[in-house]
Amino acid sequence: MKAIDSGVLQSVWSESQTFLIVMPPQNLKIADDGANVNLTWNEVPINSKGVVYTVYSSTDPDAEFPSGWTVAAPQLTTNSWSEPHSASKKFYRITVGSSK
Repeated sequence: MKAIDSGVLQSVWSESQTFLIVMPPQNLKIADDGANVNLTWNEVPINSKGVVYTVYSSTDPDAEFPSGWTVAAPQLTTNSWSEPHSASKKFYRITVGSSK
C-alpha cells in the first residue's frame, strides 16, 4: 500500500458563501490488519460545518483523476474509513468538499 500526497488544492464553500481554498487532507495513514484496510488522515483545519471527505480508490496510481478512480466512500464526515482487505493492490485519494 502506498499513500500519495498530490498537493492538489480543493475548494469548499462556507456558510457565508465565501469561497475558501483548502489543502487536501494531510498525513494519510494506511494500516492493513489482515482483514481490513484502515485509512486515517488529519482533519482539514477550517472552521466550517458541512465539510465532507470522499475516498477514491484505483488499481492504477497514474489513472486519470477522477474518471479513472472509483468512489469508494462518498460524503464522509469523519477523518477515517475502512474497507475489507482486497487481493488486488489499491491506491487511495481523499478529497474534501462541502455537503451544502
